[in-house]
Amino acid sequence: VLYAHFESRVPEFDACRRRDAKEDSKRPLLVAIVPGAFYEEHPETGADGRDLISLSAEADWQAERIQTLSLGAPRENAEEINAFLKRKLPTHRIDLVSLSKGTLDAETARSMNPSVFEQLSGWVSVSGIPHGTRMADWLLDRWLLRPILELILWRHGADRQAVRSMRHQPGVWRNSRTPADFPMIHISAFPLQRHLSCRRSRLWYSRFKGSGPNDGVVMLEDLLQLHGIVIPIWGADHYLQGEWDVPRAVANIVGWLDGNELAEEERVA
Repeated sequence: VLYAHFESRVPEFDACRRRDAKEDSKRPLLVAIVPGAFYEEHPETGADGRDLISLSAEADWQAERIQTLSLGAPRENAEEINAFLKRKLPTHRIDLVSLSKGTLDAETARSMNPSVFEQLSGWVSVSGIPHGTRMADWLLDRWLLRPILELILWRHGADRQAVRSMRHQPGVWRNSRTPADFPMIHISAFPLQRHLSCRRSRLWYSRFKGSGPNDGVVMLEDLLQLHGIVIPIWGADHYLQGEWDVPRAVANIVGWLDGNELAEEERVA
């Protein structure tokens, strides 16, 4: 039912496009990527955005990964995001692409400096967790796991605040203002249990299924609280790997935000 709800809203996709993309073409397009957690330690998850960087080169766009901390606290990473955008916006039109925890970092940055984000051409969130995740709650609330958690954080040079800040906060945005000045698009996985081929996804899915449908990280009902358009990807887990070519879909959306038209077969819907 939830999938059908979001699928029915996809026609609004055309209405959310920024109208001045062609008029602003004097500045080159920059795809600014906010990576996800553990993107340095586990690049195989795609959290570093390398596939999108390669596709951007094919399309003659500039693409840069914002050098946030791999497991940094959202506020610390938000400062780096805002500093990057302030440097680049005078000379580029920017489409922001945030991956998983990168959406939490970027949303924190927007709450700290909304005027910077109002200058974006668009924002695409891929498997974003702006409301945090029950994964953090599960880890923090089990005292038997604390020594293991502390060891993991020490190994990666992170502090406990980075995990605390990812606690699940359903329906809470860091800033209640709707980002009306630019389109916001969320690409989110919608799996059933049988769709989960990754052991890690199956494990977390089973831990959370008593609270409702989830993709192994995100509770799907949280998507109802998001600003913008949610594009549901059927049969994929949080990592969006498998038969779906998600990086190319994101690249198509970025091109569309920049004023290109999507061919019928390329439309995500």
